[in-house]
Amino acid sequence: MHPTPEQLELAHRLLYRPERLAALAGAGGTGADWLAALRAEDAASDLPSPGALAAQRACCRSLDIRAVPFEAATYPAALRLLREPPPLLFYRGRLPAAAESLLAVVGSRRASAAGLEMARRLGRAAAAAGHPVVSGLARGIDQAAQRGSLELGPSWAVLGCGLDRIYPPEARSLAEALVAAGPLLSEFPPGTPPLPFHFPRRNRLIAALGVGLLVVEAGAASGALHTARESQGLGRELGAVPANPLNPSAAGSNRLLAEGCQLILGPEDLPRLWGEAGAAPAGAGTAPEAWTPERCGREGLLDAERLSARAGWLLTETLARLAEWEREGSIERLAGGRFRLVAVAGEEAGG
Repeated sequence: MHPTPEQLELAHRLLYRPERLAALAGAGGTGADWLAALRAEDAASDLPSPGALAAQRACCRSLDIRAVPFEAATYPAALRLLREPPPLLFYRGRLPAAAESLLAVVGSRRASAAGLEMARRLGRAAAAAGHPVVSGLARGIDQAAQRGSLELGPSWAVLGCGLDRIYPPEARSLAEALVAAGPLLSEFPPGTPPLPFHFPRRNRLIAALGVGLLVVEAGAASGALHTARESQGLGRELGAVPANPLNPSAAGSNRLLAEGCQLILGPEDLPRLWGEAGAAPAGAGTAPEAWTPERCGREGLLDAERLSARAGWLLTETLARLAEWEREGSIERLAGGRFRLVAVAGEEAGG
């Protein structure tokens, strides 16, 4: 649905307050609870005027920008693992009701011709394997991988600005193609410009949405490396494509390989990034019914990565199951993406 005035107010109140957002997310509750707490704390005189908020709502209706709140069943389960999950996620296009298994792809804005072609081929191969690309619509590797994904399926894009301000401007036609097949996403309300410090925040969403992350050409100071570190911090598999060591645009991605990330030479290597290579994890093949909230709590498995490894599920399956248990009231979410049984609220399971 299109965002309500209260939802827009909540988004603005938390837009540049990550510490407060983390505290509210850790405490649980709904967006309405968060807004009530924030209103009690301060008057927030820096909020947009009622007229500006009305204009934003009109923009949402005009461009069909919709919003899904944190507590909704359709909110991407992967984002709930973040310490600072967006309280409201704006989107255009189709946001699937069930989680899709996405591959995050990032890299240099000034990539070589070979890097761009490799990104396109790998994006196409990922989509063919049922793992559409999620990226940031940036010049270079991002756009190449997303165009490749669109050849055989959808692609997701996360923006560092409002969805009414496509950035970079030359990506507008690609953005419209993405909307026709998959969603454009942003935590920033309409009208928010693409400021430099917005992009690290965008990157954490890209890292969380991907079951794995692929770096294709990234310089030593590239923002793609920030996304790679975010991805590793969330327990995702990380891979990189090797490149000429004399190419400064690949110094960062080559360094990731030297540090031990997955070596990706072609489409045949991609399954390593979404957990389809090597031996099956302990517990693989166990019926889903065998894994109850109570059993997971007893065994310290109310954590997405631990439960995935023990049950032999893809991370997206695990996140969907944890979200289902949370909606049922069997478990509640803690800070840092962990959970605990509601019946034993005095103990932190999985910590």
